[in-house]
Amino acid sequence: MSTVRVVFGHCLRLAVIPAGLAALVGAVAVAGTTTFGEPTAAAQAPWLHLPAFVAALCCCAAAVACWPTFSQRRPGVDWVLRLERGPLHGCGAASAGALLALLLLLLAAAGAAAVAAPVPYAHRPLAAIGEARLDGATDRVTFDGQDRVGRELWLRPVAYLPRATPEPVQLQLFADGTALLAEPLVVLSSQQPLRVRLPAQPVRQYELRRLAGNLPLLLPEGSVVLVEAAPRSRLLNGMVAAVCYLLPAGVALVLAALAAPAVALPLNLVLVFAALLLQTLGNLGPAAAGIAALLGGRWLPAEPLFQWSLPSLGTGITAMILAMALRRRLRR
Repeated sequence: MSTVRVVFGHCLRLAVIPAGLAALVGAVAVAGTTTFGEPTAAAQAPWLHLPAFVAALCCCAAAVACWPTFSQRRPGVDWVLRLERGPLHGCGAASAGALLALLLLLLAAAGAAAVAAPVPYAHRPLAAIGEARLDGATDRVTFDGQDRVGRELWLRPVAYLPRATPEPVQLQLFADGTALLAEPLVVLSSQQPLRVRLPAQPVRQYELRRLAGNLPLLLPEGSVVLVEAAPRSRLLNGMVAAVCYLLPAGVALVLAALAAPAVALPLNLVLVFAALLLQTLGNLGPAAAGIAALLGGRWLPAEPLFQWSLPSLGTGITAMILAMALRRRLRR
């Protein structure tokens, strides 16, 4: 426990000022990226990454630099090897201290992210009951409304070219048998985004009917999304998005522990930086998807966080097993 406490305090002291400056720079940059008073999500994304990325990099680098067994030929390594008899020789405890320090910094950054982000709503993909297509064989598709109160229904049908001359499709949407549209939706192309405002009442089933046109339409999983009416907490959503950085940071530290017996400190620090960069801005972990969902007004607890985390989880678990096996073998 003393290793966790020592590394925790060391990482927090070294990371708090750079993370605070990054948060200030990000806030100033976000304030300038507006269009007619509304924030521009594409412009905000890198700046909202900045505080969390800097905090993660500082905590991971501080842990690797201060703990002797994170690289070759470090002062004090013999003393640590005699005291730490586990397979990772204290690297696991040092990583835990770094991640605890990072958690505190990320929770602080979540407040700033919540101010910049829109109010979140849960987005629920609706499952089709039966065939999810509108073609010559069928002119209606039914979806399970889950008895939820919706704010909007988002549709993005996939269109195919018919054998005859293409004609735009006109669609009417029904909620439990009641037509919702004064004018039908018109589908002109594939993946065309459509939005329908919904009445503030729970709905068991939605039905989409084709009124005219001959474009065959396919509505695969995820192409019909119900946006719930109840707004959720922006602060809690920002906290979940920020905590998504813990997994990439943990994987970077595990990779550093795996490489430690073979590389010197500068090379291991480069490895930590590269691992964080690929898993965050490189879209190989949950961090980038979490920030994008935050900017899109999506309620993160309703999003597939586990799916987004699978690449990082797989890499981290594999690296941990290899690191433990390698260190055991070297100790013999």
